[in-house]
Amino acid sequence: MRRYLSRAALAIAVVLAAAFLPTTAAQAAQPDGVYQQYVNVGFGICMQSNGLNAQATLNTCTGAANQLWSQSVNYRSCCGFVYRQIINKANGTCVGVQNGQAGVKGTPVVTGGCGDVNDQYWARIYSSGQFKLVNWGTTGVGYCIDANNGSHYLTIQSCSHTTELFHN
Repeated sequence: MRRYLSRAALAIAVVLAAAFLPTTAAQAAQPDGVYQQYVNVGFGICMQSNGLNAQATLNTCTGAANQLWSQSVNYRSCCGFVYRQIINKANGTCVGVQNGQAGVKGTPVVTGGCGDVNDQYWARIYSSGQFKLVNWGTTGVGYCIDANNGSHYLTIQSCSHTTELFHN
């Protein structure tokens, strides 16, 4: 009888624990359906996907599908922030950090196949109607998407520059 109760208690515990685990890869790329441009405040131009496994850039805002972004319906949360994937309308790619190196300042921000990986989750941290995109893989470090040294190529950098601020 005890063995039966122990197994039942274990089964209930497993079900409850699974409800609180991070999202699975099968859920990893479901856009919320609201597509917006991410306009860089420092340059007045838009974040743009340049295709699969290519570095994301800033370019003149045109409203084209490769400049429209949606957040995923699934999320992760930590430290009072909600982290979601950012999905491109044109090609369904997700914004991530090249080779998953989210802890290395200056690493290129790329658009690639969506997966349930830390470097593809971003929090929108708001201030005065503008926001920074902070990477999940760097929650202890605080790296943001930034225009690298004034160029239009996006990298992750310390969250302390005006070139990392965006608005919709």
